[in-house]
Amino acid sequence: MHGLIHNHERALIWNVDPSQKLWFHYTDRTAARAIFSTGAYYVSSEHSGDRSGLHVCPYIPGSKTETELESLILDGTRGAAERLRACVVFAEFGDLKFVSDPFTQDGMRFLAAPGQVLRVQTNIVGWAAEQTNGGTSSWEHSLTLFDPAKLAESRVTNPSPGHPTKGSFQN
Repeated sequence: MHGLIHNHERALIWNVDPSQKLWFHYTDRTAARAIFSTGAYYVSSEHSGDRSGLHVCPYIPGSKTETELESLILDGTRGAAERLRACVVFAEFGDLKFVSDPFTQDGMRFLAAPGQVLRVQTNIVGWAAEQTNGGTSSWEHSLTLFDPAKLAESRVTNPSPGHPTKGSFQN
């Protein structure tokens, strides 16, 4: 399932269990959906040598502004707003170990050769994307990013008559 839901903030796994270690790979919506659905990350040839690999950060979607994210996790690249509007959420275990990225302030990375395909399906927790509606933006999340019990509770205690998109699935 590729759909996203929103407006159940308390049920998001990082709000239910803040001690859970998660990493966020920001990218564009199309790439995030592809990584999530295929379980594969294709290492870009844009960076070579010591810059090549899977780059992540500790910032949950919506916790930083676009400008803050550019400063903290990008390597000086500006105007990359589209690459900050979606993210894939990873859990770190097994062979996927992130190390500090010396080219960014708060980024982490898993080193891999340009063009390499990383099989990350067991590490993917979910994905999220920013949605803009009427000048207001919010983040929507895959169902896998919610604690099932808290989500059910949230849907029961926060019904939304007159708001048909609240809690609904989006592509």
